[in-house]
Amino acid sequence: MRLFPLSQFVLRATLVALMLLTVPAAWSKIGTNFQSALGNPDGAVTDPASRTKYLIPRGQYHLSYNDNTHQANWVSWSYSTADDGSQPRTDAWAVEELLPSGYLRISTSTFGTSFGISWDRGHMTPSADRTLNFTDNAATFRMSNIIPQADANNQGLWAQFETYCRGLASGGNEVLIISGPSEFTGNRIPNSMSVPGSVWKIAVVVPNATSTTPANQRITTSSRVIAILTPNVSSGLGTWQSYLTSVEEIEEVTGLNFFTAIDPSTAIYLKNVIDTGNGPSSPTVITTFNPTLGASGTAVTLSGYNFTAGSTVQFNGVPATSVTYVGPNQLTAVVPNGATTGPITVTGSGGTDTSYENFTVNAGPVAPTVTVSPASIAGMTATEGSAGASQVYGVNGSSLTSAVTVTAPANFEISFDGTTFSSSLTLTPAIDGSLGTQISVRIRSNAPVGSVSGNITHASTGATTKNVSVAGTVASSAPHITLSTASLTGFAALQGSVGSSKSYTVSGANLTGNISINAPAGYEVSLDNNTFASSRTLTPAGGTIASTTVYARLSATAPLGSNIGLISHAGGSATTQNMEVSGIVITSSGVPTKLASWEVSSLTAYGPSPFAATTTDTLVAVGGLTRGGGVTTSGTAAAGTWGGTGFDGTATLAGAIARDDHISFSVSPTAPLSFTQIPAHNLRRSSTGPSTIQWQ
Repeated sequence: MRLFPLSQFVLRATLVALMLLTVPAAWSKIGTNFQSALGNPDGAVTDPASRTKYLIPRGQYHLSYNDNTHQANWVSWSYSTADDGSQPRTDAWAVEELLPSGYLRISTSTFGTSFGISWDRGHMTPSADRTLNFTDNAATFRMSNIIPQADANNQGLWAQFETYCRGLASGGNEVLIISGPSEFTGNRIPNSMSVPGSVWKIAVVVPNATSTTPANQRITTSSRVIAILTPNVSSGLGTWQSYLTSVEEIEEVTGLNFFTAIDPSTAIYLKNVIDTGNGPSSPTVITTFNPTLGASGTAVTLSGYNFTAGSTVQFNGVPATSVTYVGPNQLTAVVPNGATTGPITVTGSGGTDTSYENFTVNAGPVAPTVTVSPASIAGMTATEGSAGASQVYGVNGSSLTSAVTVTAPANFEISFDGTTFSSSLTLTPAIDGSLGTQISVRIRSNAPVGSVSGNITHASTGATTKNVSVAGTVASSAPHITLSTASLTGFAALQGSVGSSKSYTVSGANLTGNISINAPAGYEVSLDNNTFASSRTLTPAGGTIASTTVYARLSATAPLGSNIGLISHAGGSATTQNMEVSGIVITSSGVPTKLASWEVSSLTAYGPSPFAATTTDTLVAVGGLTRGGGVTTSGTAAAGTWGGTGFDGTATLAGAIARDDHISFSVSPTAPLSFTQIPAHNLRRSSTGPSTIQWQ
């Protein structure tokens, strides 16, 4: 038997959720709401691109059409006695007009004889199941409801089983039926339809046809399920009772997945039932087991149906060390020494059943793990009062023993489907402890303006908690202007010439008008680094100015020396944003007229050392006049000057430097400068002073 994870049933059940609506007051089972009560076995959809599983949902039946075989994969319908009327067989044969363009539409011509068999136009939904009115009966003669069916099969056991199924509804029951072709031979009859080697039908008897509870919710493990798989041949056939089988066997033959719209545990059980022809059997069935892995000696709980005190259990063919009968729906078995990874088999009064999933035998406990990818998401955005756009990351787990709780940090919210968001989610692992899903995250609508960040935590019992760091920015909903920087420095130009440009970006949102960019005196701006002017204008589109590069430079009319000011950005009902600019203009010769000077008229006693400059240009930082270690201040100094004594008047310049017989000062430029000469001004010397002075 195939044991499907519960999550598989939940997902597949979703495919038919739109078809399962509240039963109306009239109890006839005609209407599109009733025809797929057992589910959608192959996930057929109404998408023309789905050529092998195209869904046609009629009020009389639903079917999945295959444009390769040119017939239905399956046809599903509901029947109760309220569907009976006085309408005789219409024989209203018609091509299927609901097939998309490009699909082969089978004509209504009879199928004739091929491969030694006379082929009937075999109904899946019988004409006799739809007799309320002409429209309902005529729908059964659409060629999408027809397969090439051997005449002996169609007119013999198949017709008898159709009559038997209608009789099952006589006690006030509703009968849910699904049928179709299978085991195609590779042959095609002249109209291109593939020849099925067998034909199958499944009927589920559901009590209380007048109930307002949908039929799929009234199905229990006590419901009668009759499944037949019949050879599509013209001779050697027995009665329909000769071909009773399980739904699980039909799944193996067709590759379909039945009962996706009913309770998963109930579905697993009913798929194993083989009817006796008079009532259901009571098979021994495994539905789940837990844990799904462990070492020898591990106690494993088996859940299912029709267990007995004498039931035996094997782990991949090795008998369990011990089996404890808990009840008809539960056993506890201990993993034996020598067991290897494989299925679990249970033998009871209802026969032997094998789990679809394997039990993994390991050397000992495996630690639960949770992983996330990526580990960080940055650059998320939102506007004040509105949730931001979502981004997606993955969460995976293995050997989990409990659900994973996902918790978003403040100002963020998370979602399974990208539509419904909340502050936390619970991720339920599969029965083998595995987990694999995606989570959407976004900034909440009530997040504050500015930067927001935090960690999404992922915690499960025994596993190391994993975080996904998230960060983003919430923009104000009020009109606003944003600059990439608050200041630009280091502009430089020669007097009379423009300087080199520097750039920054301007953006804005929720603006009501244009943004005017105005340069201060001595500067000019441009939007293309080619045409410069004292001002430029940015025009928003839909209230928004995308990030725009602006260029600024010193103008040719900028005055000599330091130039400092503010470039303003105003308009659009936004608060004005200013950016400071600073730079310097030097003479075209490359040297300012005067960098520093010392006023000495008030000095006495040779003056202090160091002696700070009285005036300095903004182009430089100047260190004061400083006497070398070989210069003294003995004797009487002349008034109104600065200097010293002890100079060696006969020494060379190199010798004076070596003996520290010198005077020095420093000049540190704040912009590129070139020193060509340092002229001496108003120098006086006494008989003890040096005859030559060189400033160092």
